[in-house]
Amino acid sequence: MNNHRLLTGLLAAALWSGGVCAVGQTKQVFTIEDLFEVAETNSAQLRPSLSAEEEEKREISVARSGRLPDIEANLSLSYIGDGFTTKRNFSDYQKAPIPHFGNAFGINITQPVYTGGAISAGVEMAELKSTASRYATELQRDNIRFQLTGFYLTYTSVSICAQSWRIISCRPEKCLRR
Repeated sequence: MNNHRLLTGLLAAALWSGGVCAVGQTKQVFTIEDLFEVAETNSAQLRPSLSAEEEEKREISVARSGRLPDIEANLSLSYIGDGFTTKRNFSDYQKAPIPHFGNAFGINITQPVYTGGAISAGVEMAELKSTASRYATELQRDNIRFQLTGFYLTYTSVSICAQSWRIISCRPEKCLRR
C-alpha cells in the first residue's frame, strides 16, 4: 500500500506540473525513464528484493568455497617444572632435572577429493536460487514500471481530453470575438 501511495504521489507531483518542473526561469522536463529511475530508487517494495538478490550472490561464493581446502594450524607452548621421586613412605626424596619448556606445532590440511557431486550440486542450487531471485526482482521492477506507465497514460489522456473539450466547447461566435 505504501508503494502504491509513493508511486501515486510521485506521478502526481511530476505530472500535475505538466511534466515540467519550473524553478525560476529554468524548466526541466521529466521523461518516463526519469520517473522509472526515481520510483525504483525509492521503492520500499523493491529494496528487499535487491538485498535478497545480493544475498543469493554471496551464497554462490559460499557454495564455491566448499571446493577449497580446509587449513588448520595449531600451536601449543608448555612449561614443565622439575620432577621429583620418593619411596612409598615419602622418604628418599630425589630431584630430577627435566627441560622446563615445550612446544608443539601442527598443520592439518584437508581437501575433498570425491564428494559424490554434493559440492557441484550445492553450487548449482545456489546459482539457481540467484537466478530465481533476479527474476523476482525484475518482475517487481516491471510491475512498478507498468503501474507508472498506466498512471502516466491516464494523466495524459485526461489532459488531452480536457484540451479537446476546451476546443470543442468554444462556440464560433466566442472564438471569433477573441
